[in-house]
Amino acid sequence: MSDIEADIKNIKQQITEISKKMDELLYEKEISSLMKLSDSSLSEFFANEPDIYNLKDLKVRYK
Repeated sequence: MSDIEADIKNIKQQITEISKKMDELLYEKEISSLMKLSDSSLSEFFANEPDIYNLKDLKVRYK
């Protein structure tokens, strides 16, 4: 009987770990989606703004 109990405990632990990993992935997906949304919503705003700096302002240019 102890083997079954140990197996059940092991399965519960694995399910808990999988659940935590899925939560982390979902959180990262939500953050990524919000970043894409903010980028696309602000792109029109920034497109109409004048450039503060241009290539002449650079001290060093990298190729």
